[in-house]
Amino acid sequence: MNLTLKILATAGALTVWALTAQAADNARTPDDIVAMHCVACHSVGLLRAPKIGDTAAWEERANKAGGLDGLLASTIKGLSIMPPKGSCANCTDEELKSAIRSMSGLE
Repeated sequence: MNLTLKILATAGALTVWALTAQAADNARTPDDIVAMHCVACHSVGLLRAPKIGDTAAWEERANKAGGLDGLLASTIKGLSIMPPKGSCANCTDEELKSAIRSMSGLE
């Protein structure tokens, strides 16, 4: 009986932890996503990644890609060494688009 209670308590704690983590994921801002998944390359322009805040560089890429939706499509698919979804596998398309807007200054 004691072992069963320990197992149930552990399972309950893990369930609460998982639900809390999921709720935290749902509450993230574009800046949170950029900080967690984008800043390593886009802060310094690693391998020609457009730098955060360099609207002209982002605009040039957007024009070639077909606008903000084209940039989003490239982000979802992955581009060059950037992994699909920029390594944010659980980001929604809207979250990714908001992160792109935040980095680029594009609307």
